[in-house]
Formats: sequence, structure tokens, C-alpha cells
Amino acid sequence: SVSSVLIYNLMKEASSKHIEVFDFLRGREPYKLRWGAQEKLLYRVLIYRSNWRGLMGVKLAKKQNQIVQRMRARLHT
Repeated sequence: SVSSVLIYNLMKEASSKHIEVFDFLRGREPYKLRWGAQEKLLYRVLIYRSNWRGLMGVKLAKKQNQIVQRMRARLHT
């Protein structure tokens, strides 16, 4: 496919420049595994003030994360 040729050419160029790591970025798509990608754990750190705005921000960030996880689960089933 066109995308496979593109990835191959990108990897070939990276190799010619002695780049040892090719990062596919986030996401668990099957095509990445076909190229030998290895999964990495990502962490999200929230730093906030202990006032009402900070606490509200943390609650919103947690809710956003829950929504994103549910959407990903639906897309990958």
C-alpha cells in the first residue's frame, strides 16, 4: 500500500542518518506491530493548586480521560 511504501522510505532514510529509534507515536494500531513496534507505557502527571479551580481542573481532566478511553475501546472493537 502507499502508506507502507511511505513508512519504508521514512525508515530507510532514518537508518541512513544512523537514527536508531523510529517512533510511531501513540496508539495501538496493528500496522505498527507489523513493523516491529513495541508498546510503551505513557503516564500523565497532573499538577494543580489545592483551591477550587485546581480541583475542578483535575476532575475535568479525569473525566476527559474516561471519555477518551471509552471512545478508544469502541473504535477498536
